[in-house]
Amino acid sequence: MGIPMAKQTKGGNRVGLGDSAELVAQLEPNSIHAVVTDPPY
Repeated sequence: MGIPMAKQTKGGNRVGLGDSAELVAQLEPNSIHAVVTDPPY
């Protein structure tokens, strides 16, 4: 998942990613499902 990668970067980045994920989830929940179902990274 992208979360561990974000951990490597600065903490602020992780917060921004979380906000973005939440926004995307509200606008397009399918997108989040795709990321969670297909995390090859």
